[in-house]
Amino acid sequence: MISIDRQSVLFKYVSEKLQNKKQLHFDRPLFTFLEKCIEKGNDLGDFDTLGYFDCITPERVYLCVDKINELALRKRFNPAIVAEIIAIHEISHFVHYHLIGAKFFCAWNRLFLESFAQLLTHKVCQELSDEHYQTFSTMKEGQRKVYTDYCTEDKQLGKPIGNLPWGILFDAFVHIEQDPSDAELYERIKEIANNHLHAEYPFWWCGDAFSPEENERLFDLGQNDFPKNCILDFEKKHPNVLVGFINCTSS
Repeated sequence: MISIDRQSVLFKYVSEKLQNKKQLHFDRPLFTFLEKCIEKGNDLGDFDTLGYFDCITPERVYLCVDKINELALRKRFNPAIVAEIIAIHEISHFVHYHLIGAKFFCAWNRLFLESFAQLLTHKVCQELSDEHYQTFSTMKEGQRKVYTDYCTEDKQLGKPIGNLPWGILFDAFVHIEQDPSDAELYERIKEIANNHLHAEYPFWWCGDAFSPEENERLFDLGQNDFPKNCILDFEKKHPNVLVGFINCTSS
């Protein structure tokens, strides 16, 4: 269904997103193509019924040939494109597992795991071709929140988390000390965004009540809380500075 050479290309696309942040010390996963997949539960979306990653066999990813062909026929997709999208999604799970380890990955917080995989899948599909991206976008329609929430606007951030810089997202999904709940994940992202602005742009901070030096001193003292919509306030004053990992509004 996907040649070995193409498997390596897809793994390279995913791993390149991580190289500036983390040196990968593992090779691409082994691929298993199943002619008929056993149902793994009715609470999964297309992305994890057409293929899957299993903690029991963390060296490989699985693609469901019958389900991929069925979906492609029903929605008039190119089955080769669907297979590659699912492969990217499962490779992303494979990479995430090897970055954070079984203890956190296999705790199976769905929003935490699927957001990371979908961010990478979204990004790689945009880079591969218009057909990959349009097929991916259509496949997302009607999917459960865990597969789409990364493109839902967060009220406090004022934008979806996918529109944040990759450095913030990478820290939130990889540099963890405990398995975060859904609420804890988003609070963690906001905290990292706060720290990122202070660390990267200490004299461009968004507070108006104090000078930049005073804001930085208050932050060091732990007395400068994350203001509502601070990312948006910051970007209004300093447009085109924070480059988002993906653009959730692009078509």
